Order: sequence, then structure tokens, then C-alpha cells
Amino acid sequence: MWDLREVHACFDGDGWVWNESFHHKNVFVGENENPKEIFWQECQMFFLQDYLSKCEIVDVNGGDILELQLKDSGEPVLAMVIAE
Repeated sequence: MWDLREVHACFDGDGWVWNESFHHKNVFVGENENPKEIFWQECQMFFLQDYLSKCEIVDVNGGDILELQLKDSGEPVLAMVIAE
């Protein structure tokens, strides 16, 4: 099970850090499914395609966190985190 979270981040001078994040929904990723593909599908339900064209999915923390980041700044806007 993964936790889809809305992320509010701030730039600390070196990079972006999460200031706050808010639970949006739980996401099930099957054993034979790619979490990045499932996350991208969730992003498509959350944002318009025009906005998504300015974003990319980045694997953070060895695959435990996937972030949707703005390409130009690296700012995270949405994340999918392995739920414990």
C-alpha cells in the first residue's frame, strides 16, 4: 500500500524540503505492477495534462518515495510514499 500525498515544500538554499504534506488517498500497487506507472496514472487524475507536461516523476530515497516534481525547479508537488 502506498500513500498519495499533496506536498508543500520550501527551498532551503540547497534544495527543496517538505514543509508539510497532506494525505490524499491510499493507493494499492500490485506485486506485478510498476509503482511509477501507477503514480503517473494517479497524477493524471489530479492535474491537467498541460501542467503534467511541466513535471517529471523522480525516485527519492531508494524507491520508498516517488515525487512529481516541476522540471524547471525540482519543486515537489505530489508524492507517493510506501505506507508502513
